[in-house]
Amino acid sequence: MRDTHEDGDNVVRLHSGDPAIYGAAIEQMDALEHEGVPTYFVPGVTSAFAASATLRTQLTLNEVSNHVAFTRPQGKTLTEEDDHIGEFVEMGDVTTCIYLGTHAVSETMDRLIDDGHDPEIPVAVVYHASWPDEDVLYGTIGTIGEKLDEAGYRASAMVIIGEAVTGAGYERSYLYDGWADRGPDSDGDDAGATRATTRQRRQTTVRTRTRRRQHNEHGQRIHDDEQRHERRLRQRRPL
Repeated sequence: MRDTHEDGDNVVRLHSGDPAIYGAAIEQMDALEHEGVPTYFVPGVTSAFAASATLRTQLTLNEVSNHVAFTRPQGKTLTEEDDHIGEFVEMGDVTTCIYLGTHAVSETMDRLIDDGHDPEIPVAVVYHASWPDEDVLYGTIGTIGEKLDEAGYRASAMVIIGEAVTGAGYERSYLYDGWADRGPDSDGDDAGATRATTRQRRQTTVRTRTRRRQHNEHGQRIHDDEQRHERRLRQRRPL
């Protein structure tokens, strides 16, 4: 890269995702600038954002998840004391996005269950998010480990934990819940109706999440059937 720069050409060091998230970008920039090569940082789309688009949901969802955590599980480069996944899940309104942890999903989920977390909390695993061979696994803290083991993925997947995975149970935001249409002369007469609507939405949250979870499980079964059908077709094709 240094030699090419000295020859007067531009060089691109291309990362998947966004180099600011577990990309070791700074150390590469420092090394290049030490060699007299100026660097420019171009943002990308990190796998958590690509995965949320695939799941057709938001990482932050009003009254469901107000916070997002980007993290990784304990292992060779992270000690047990520095693994905060359980703390994020315990907060309840956090969408936890786990990078670099595909190989450790079963162990991570087992630790969460051992620590007393609800095994029914939704989890999605998106393998190669936004790539042509993208694949999605839906499950819960209690089931996703086995599903991932069956799929055979050991790397390159985004793991998302939290109710935002389902895209259900949210409250409409203040901006889009009629406030923008009322204008400065509104006398606020519709405030009571808005509160009543909010109560009704909260009462249906559990039912909505259950239906969405059942829908996801149904979609997972269809996906699994399609995958098995494709494998059978490949096995029948002559060499």
